[in-house]
Amino acid sequence: MAKYQANKEKEIQPTYPSDYGSHASMVDKEATKALNEGIEFDDLSSDASVVIDMDKGSYTTTKGRLDTGLADPRRYNVLTTDGKEA
Repeated sequence: MAKYQANKEKEIQPTYPSDYGSHASMVDKEATKALNEGIEFDDLSSDASVVIDMDKGSYTTTKGRLDTGLADPRRYNVLTTDGKEA
């Protein structure tokens, strides 16, 4: 007799351009504008802070860290703490 295997629902994970890097597509532009006193995202310098919004939480990083191909330690910190304060 064949064993019955129930079909389990797969959890849908949000997709980001990479697992540990920060990317311009992840920027919360409204929160970034508020953080930088009304300056638009496109007009910010590379050392200005930006707010990144993910399903596991938000974090701030610098604009210079976006789309570098390198891991962003601030994003990694959000992924490993799972809601615990760092």
